[in-house]
Amino acid sequence: MKTPQKTLIMNIGTGIVVVGVLVVGYWMFTRNQSVVSPGGEVTAKATEQTIVEGTDLARTIKELSDLNSAVLSSVGIFSTQSFRELKDFSVEIPEEPLGRDNPFVPTEWKTKLGK
Repeated sequence: MKTPQKTLIMNIGTGIVVVGVLVVGYWMFTRNQSVVSPGGEVTAKATEQTIVEGTDLARTIKELSDLNSAVLSSVGIFSTQSFRELKDFSVEIPEEPLGRDNPFVPTEWKTKLGK
């Protein structure tokens, strides 16, 4: 014969086991489900990050394409007739000694140019 205490302890133990199984089962079926791929888990956050990076990549490709067309149009200036007809008006500046007495007096080469 079983004593009432043993029966009560067995019923409480069985109840705890049943409740534990139900809690674990509920947790297993309601946790965040994610797709498992050979590379690892794919979550919503990873998907969002991939979309953002893809958008950034597309924007960068467009900017590089725009830059390429701008460079090509800039290089086209060098083949124009007006660019080829440019004349060199540069003036060679002679070397002068450092430390003049009065730096505000025009230099010799400026006087020769008439300035």
